[in-house]
Amino acid sequence: MKKKLFLLTIIIVLILSFTACNKNSKDETKEETSTTVAVTETTTEPITEATTSEEPSESSSNFNSNELYNEELYQKFLKIEEGMTKSEVDSILGVESSPAVSMNINGEKSVGAYNYETNRPIATLTVFFSSDKVSGKTQLGLVKDTVVTSSQAKKVKEGMKIEEVFKILGSGDLTSEDYNRNGTSASYSYKVDSSNLLTINTKNGIVENISNINMDQYNTFKN
Repeated sequence: MKKKLFLLTIIIVLILSFTACNKNSKDETKEETSTTVAVTETTTEPITEATTSEEPSESSSNFNSNELYNEELYQKFLKIEEGMTKSEVDSILGVESSPAVSMNINGEKSVGAYNYETNRPIATLTVFFSSDKVSGKTQLGLVKDTVVTSSQAKKVKEGMKIEEVFKILGSGDLTSEDYNRNGTSASYSYKVDSSNLLTINTKNGIVENISNINMDQYNTFKN
């Protein structure tokens, strides 16, 4: 009987000790948690202040409505001729380039085209090479559209010389030239009134075909 009471006493003491330890542990955990929260609260305030004072990004500060085009680069684009080397093109344009098209010829990779930096958000300039010589070029958005009237556009006919077209519409915007064994193909674009895009495609200086697209209808269809 005495042994049982002794064991019971020991068990009660152990239970009380465990309960006291557990309580102390919980209290310490609460203190640590509150301390952590306090630290977190103090450290998040400067971060919030920092994020609210953002500076304008480079892209938004570099461009405005008057800087959509790059007439100077367009004039350099016109100087690129058939058979020029990559280094000659680089010298004329004076801007950085990156490979645009890679082809595999006889098991060896060869760059077929380069995109050149236009420094404008909506403009592109690409030069094509064959056997390391210029075989074509294209640009979009480097210059503002040449605007003509619908009556002027109707005067242009297939079979005309490009010089005749220029007398009627002006020189327009050269958008592409392709050099091949059959000669030179070129495309010129004009804006008719306010909604139509007139594209004149030539072969060796003679008008081959003409397209006059209503851009309002095109955009509606596209959307």
